Amino acid sequence: MGWKTLSIGWTWRGWLGMGGKFLKDPKKLSEVQDSVWNDPRWKADTYPNGKIRTHCNQASLAVANGMGYHGFDSPVGGEPYTADQIFYYFQRAESNFLEKDLDDAQTLANQGSLLFCISPSWILGEDHGHIVSITPGKSVHSENLGKDVPVCLNISTAVLSSRSIGINWAFPMKRVMPKFFVWKDSL
Repeated sequence: MGWKTLSIGWTWRGWLGMGGKFLKDPKKLSEVQDSVWNDPRWKADTYPNGKIRTHCNQASLAVANGMGYHGFDSPVGGEPYTADQIFYYFQRAESNFLEKDLDDAQTLANQGSLLFCISPSWILGEDHGHIVSITPGKSVHSENLGKDVPVCLNISTAVLSSRSIGINWAFPMKRVMPKFFVWKDSL
């Protein structure tokens, strides 16, 4: 009878608490968003044809990864998913994301839940969709909606990018109501 090898391994997938449950931490969420905001890779730049290129999808992926979620990581050696592809992903049952109401978004972020606000290109009427991560903080009042709206980390054009801005500035809310999706494990 010879020796048999037993291999034991573990994977660290972010901020896990007892029993593998996500540990809600608004301070950590803010720190991750600060790190993404300060990363020069996510700043808008210009294509050779003069069009502005933004990186909201990559910045949102970086926030998700920083909080321990890897479900919409880029395929190995592939391009990052677009905001439109991420929108489709969130809507699938196996994505582990749940749609939430605008009125719940700020409270959930303030509790440390990982939450995104997104609108696809066909609803925006633009070439690309847009995605932001909701950030802990104090909601702001939107005159157009006549109510308070959550604040977000908005990676967009140089003019509209902001570490913490009301979603009413990130989306044309007079004609479009973006959708909110929360990572179920962070509830």
